[in-house]
Amino acid sequence: MPSWWYKEYEITFGKEYHSNPEVRKITLVKCQRLLKERFGHLPNFFCGDDYQSSYPVERPYGDALIPGLFGCSIIYDTASGHPFAEQLHLADDRVFALEIPDIKNHPLIESIYP
Repeated sequence: MPSWWYKEYEITFGKEYHSNPEVRKITLVKCQRLLKERFGHLPNFFCGDDYQSSYPVERPYGDALIPGLFGCSIIYDTASGHPFAEQLHLADDRVFALEIPDIKNHPLIESIYP
């Protein structure tokens, strides 16, 4: 939960986190370290993948990714930085007229990978 990370450690997951793979990696490595320090003593504690040696693809843009691919603006919560998509309130005919975006060359997808 982004709000928990902000409340406990003042870590935010704003635009820079979602659009910059290096920032995302640094943030997730820090989060792993903090989780291990705080909860590592619990039985069966597992912190997930090791982000030290790879670039994680941890749901960048959250639930706003798919709407963003279709042209919705992505807005970031001021407190937590969590992204959400601007609602377009499209009529049915405009929804059915949507075209599948060129995902391989989309700026959002390009920002996920280093």
